[in-house]
Amino acid sequence: MKGVQAHRAVVTRRHPRHYQFLLLGMSLVALLFLAIGYLTGVSTTPEKIISLMQDESAEETVPISIHNALESEAAVLRTQSAVNRAALDQLRNDLSNRDSEISDLETNLSFFRSLMVSGKLAAGLGLQPLELIDLGDGRNFEFRIIVQQQAKEHNLVKGTLTVSVFGSREGQFESHTLSSLSEDLNEDVIPFRFRYFQKIRGRLKIPEGFVPQGIDAIARSSSPNRATVQKKWPWLTRENFLPIVE
Repeated sequence: MKGVQAHRAVVTRRHPRHYQFLLLGMSLVALLFLAIGYLTGVSTTPEKIISLMQDESAEETVPISIHNALESEAAVLRTQSAVNRAALDQLRNDLSNRDSEISDLETNLSFFRSLMVSGKLAAGLGLQPLELIDLGDGRNFEFRIIVQQQAKEHNLVKGTLTVSVFGSREGQFESHTLSSLSEDLNEDVIPFRFRYFQKIRGRLKIPEGFVPQGIDAIARSSSPNRATVQKKWPWLTRENFLPIVE
């Protein structure tokens, strides 16, 4: 009959264990992929481990480097600090010495101003009383005597000074030159040379048995004018030297 299509039946013959073989094949393929993955993992693991170790070492090295850098910087700072402290101590000592020098200059300046005061001293050569400080045993003393000039024009003054200490020993009068009692003076006649004033200062020692009673001083100028000034003072001690302005 025309117009009617005939259907063809196809019969496929399969093995009774077809599905079992299929599952087995799939299992083998899966095992193959697992084996390949395992072998790949085994072959690359050492490299990864080394890489990780290197990375970890690098991570550990960075803090150590920073630590060493900080240690070096700290050592430099400690050295700088020590140098700064030493410089500061030296500066303090210099300032202390400078203050002492300034104090001396101010004292001398005050004394110079006192010389300018009209009528305070007689015109010409002058002597201030010899000052004595007992050093604690009654035999050793520190002394100071000042020779000065009062004038409108302060020319250079040249001359000599002699000082003696008089007293008694066992009731008998006795006198000693200042140089014989002091190792700071080399001769009995003490030369002086100044424009405004000059200080003679040192230490003296009283002989055993000698009782000092006073001081006799004579100043003689040879230039610019000849003049002689003689003074006597009682033997008196004090705790400190007076300011030079007096």
